[in-house]
Amino acid sequence: METRYPVIKFRDGNAFDFHYVKKDSKVSHQFVFSNTGNATLFIDNVKSTCECVAVKWDVEPITPGMKGRVTVTIDSRGMKSGEFNNEVYIYSNAKDELDENHVTIFLKGIVEKESYPNKDFATGK
Repeated sequence: METRYPVIKFRDGNAFDFHYVKKDSKVSHQFVFSNTGNATLFIDNVKSTCECVAVKWDVEPITPGMKGRVTVTIDSRGMKSGEFNNEVYIYSNAKDELDENHVTIFLKGIVEKESYPNKDFATGK
């Protein structure tokens, strides 16, 4: 008999580079994923390694072939200037190659020392 379990597959990967983030601002990114497994996905919890990251996720069960979303928001108020690297853990009933009870999202960027009104923060120019 075939073992049935859900699998989380991210549309654009499980990492996001915010590049340059203005000091005292908030920036968000939405991770879209599909349940490519053969059982319904239940997300139990989503947690970040930093209090500066807020997370929202789809709480409804995600059946095989359907999409789900996790939105992360970085709040740079109170963060030190310079590089940051954070992880977000999605706890669910999904299986991965390491057979862990969570999938990891990786976030990185640079918090600017000051605001630069004419700088394009998406490109860093």
